[in-house]
Amino acid sequence: MSSPVRVRKIDKVIVIEFNKKKIFLDCRSFRKATPDLIFISHAHSDHLLNSSLNFRVISSEETKFMVLAKGKKYNFIDDLNSYKNEFELIKVNHILGSRALFVKSDGGLLYTGDINDKGLFEVGVSNLPKVSILLIEATYGLPRFSFSSPKDTLKEAKDLILDLLRKGKSLFILGYPLGKSQHLQLFFDKYFINFDNYVYPSISLYNDIYSIFNYKILPKIQINLNSLTNLINGKPSVIYLPLHLAKNKIVQNFRKHNFSLVAFSGWALESSFKESIQVDYAFPVSDHADYFGLINIVKQVDPEIVYVTHGFVDSFSASLRKEGFMAYPL
Repeated sequence: MSSPVRVRKIDKVIVIEFNKKKIFLDCRSFRKATPDLIFISHAHSDHLLNSSLNFRVISSEETKFMVLAKGKKYNFIDDLNSYKNEFELIKVNHILGSRALFVKSDGGLLYTGDINDKGLFEVGVSNLPKVSILLIEATYGLPRFSFSSPKDTLKEAKDLILDLLRKGKSLFILGYPLGKSQHLQLFFDKYFINFDNYVYPSISLYNDIYSIFNYKILPKIQINLNSLTNLINGKPSVIYLPLHLAKNKIVQNFRKHNFSLVAFSGWALESSFKESIQVDYAFPVSDHADYFGLINIVKQVDPEIVYVTHGFVDSFSASLRKEGFMAYPL
């Protein structure tokens, strides 16, 4: 680990430079520089290139599947073995396929991408290497964001939903279509198996990819906004919809027909969240680390310098400085 590593921003893109290479991190677009490699930490749209360019892209195999499912065509590098002495990808909690980038140069650099220290599944943060430079997110980088155990919160939600179903209500379960919706189904499926389960097409697409990688989500009936009306006056059902449809007029109209809307998001900790998206119930379940989880991740990695990449960058950098770290918003 002898070659110096440089971190900078070029045209709003975070760039790592080492061994005469430029790696662009989770960039949407760029104009003022040319990358040697582009790293995609996971397949959420805000981390993907807007257009299909011919630059070489590194990601996990799962992310590649999901990017292709989105209709994007990138020049993915299929075999990363030739780079194993320079960098490696480390599995992290967020969604299927999420990876951190570990650069093995000049004391080491770790870019977490989006990360969670207490996800529903098996990946913790004990596998993260100790490095000189850490780049970390701060989506929930304020002390007021403190999440309970996701399993405990989902058990509470499960009890509520089952009670409503037994009373004859149908439920819209709302989460981000990639990641959150699959994680909800993996938890809820065994409890709701005696009711009809429906799923929106954009969620079903990613269910199939999760299943390819051995996360077995039970089959459901596909349904869209036009066919939803067939459920009015039907028997109690569970319908998985993308969170952005919560305020849709068609969906909102179902509240008059014995349907309830249940949303899952870390932002449910905000007192205004439930009212702002017009749902009946909201549970604070996130695929991101909360403030205290982020602090613990930094302590685990024990870097000399921390760059905070997005979210509450100024506030979280200040918090890290109080913890004794050299930390800067990027």
